[in-house]
This record gives sequence, structure tokens and C-alpha cells, in this order.
Amino acid sequence: MFRRLEGADQPALEEFLVASPAERSLATALVSRYGFTGPVQYHAHSSEDGIDALITIDRGRALLLGAVADHLEAAERLLLDAPLRSAMAKTQTMDRVLGSPSRLGVAWRHRPQVVEQQMVLNPTNLQLLGPPPGIEISTAGPADCAAAAAALNAAPGWGESAQALTHRLERGSLLLASRRGAIVGAVWANAAAMRFPRLSRLWVDEQHTGMGVASALSAAAASHLLAAGAEAVVAWVPQRDQRARQVLGKAGFVPLVLWKKVLLASDTKTAGR
Repeated sequence: MFRRLEGADQPALEEFLVASPAERSLATALVSRYGFTGPVQYHAHSSEDGIDALITIDRGRALLLGAVADHLEAAERLLLDAPLRSAMAKTQTMDRVLGSPSRLGVAWRHRPQVVEQQMVLNPTNLQLLGPPPGIEISTAGPADCAAAAAALNAAPGWGESAQALTHRLERGSLLLASRRGAIVGAVWANAAAMRFPRLSRLWVDEQHTGMGVASALSAAAASHLLAAGAEAVVAWVPQRDQRARQVLGKAGFVPLVLWKKVLLASDTKTAGR
């Protein structure tokens, strides 16, 4: 069965996470940011060699890591008792979970699945790309957050207040691309898991796409993180988004693992309970 981990279990959890550090960087970031007293629950299945499967539950979201598919009945019992909206795992794990008959008579209902490509950049692969002519790339500080919030208000994935951006800077870096003083691009470098930090929310103004701004932003953010001591940098993009993979590829990112996210319907039903 899966048991909920407590603070005393942190050494065993960290041992499990470092066995596949880049792949399990999302869980590492959760531990780093929230520990065991925040909104995240950590549930582990153990063998003689220690933890072999982990399920994190964070405000309606579940992350399945390790050999979860080998313990389907125990995983079902845990997941059925959690008010979940989504679940995410490597594609081979999620396919086994969804393709196996429920031992508890569960009628899982889900919306279309989303497949994301995890990409990773090692220090030896980093491409030092300079920004295109007329573009300046800088790292935002607290004094820049008001202007950044105003500029990013309509950018997809952003729309945060100056206060929220200032709070973000406590656990990472915001890199901005500017032209003639106007912000035309941004990327968030999340350093909550410092050994394997993550890039996200990459955005470039439509009038400046195709110029190399996005790749330059990605390379600059990765260089910043590696200089601060990261062992590698990770990012997730939709599998169908070939353009995003090309942008990251120019900066030196290479494909690692495919992940499948299942959005569970609000009317998920169970039987035989």
C-alpha cells in the first residue's frame, strides 16, 4: 500500500528523487518549496530497496513517479479518496494505468489527454546565443516588476501583479527581452529545485517571432541557472508544438521523456464502493 510520508521520511524520499533527478525534478521542486508542512502530500510505496513508487497530490493534481503501474490497486485506493482534477505520469506509466482493468470497479472518466515533451539542457550542450540586433536581454529585479507586470498583462500564461512577480523572484529569475525600452519577450526560470531548475512561461510578442528572440531568451536563462550551480535545466512543451521544440533545441535542449497529463472530468464516478 501507499503510505503518506512525513518529515522523518525526507532522506528516503530524496534518495528516490536523486535516482532520476532530471525526470523527477517536478517532485523535487515541490519538496524544496513546500517541504512536508505545505499543501503537497507525498505518498510512497516501498520495497526492500526503499521507495519504488511515489504519488504526490497537490491541490487536485496528482503526479505519478516510479513503479506506480506495478501497484495499481494500491494506487487506485489512494487516488479514489483524493478530489483530483488531473493526473500526470510518464506516457508508459499512464498508458498502463488507463489500459488496465480496474480491480476496484472504477469507471474512470477523463477529458482528452495532453502529451508533453520533457527536454533537458546539460552544460556541455549550451549554445551561447546572442540576442538579435536591437534586442536587449536582462534579468528583472524587484524595481522592474511593476513595468514587467504591465507589459505582461496580456501575454499568454502571465497576467500577474507586480506583487506576485516580486514574490516569484524569491524562488527564481525573470528574464526580459526589450526593444527600445519596450518588453517584447519573457521567460521564467524556476529555481525551486536548484540542481535541476525549470524554464517555463516562455513568451515573445507576435511582431518579434521568428527573429531568434525566444531561443536567445532560453539560452540566457539556462546560462544564468547553470552559472548559479544547476547541473542541468529542464523544460516541458506540448508534444505537437514542433516550433517550441525547435526554439529550445537551438539553445541546446534535447528530448528526454514524454509525459501524459489526464484531465479528469468533474463527474468521475466509481462503482463497487
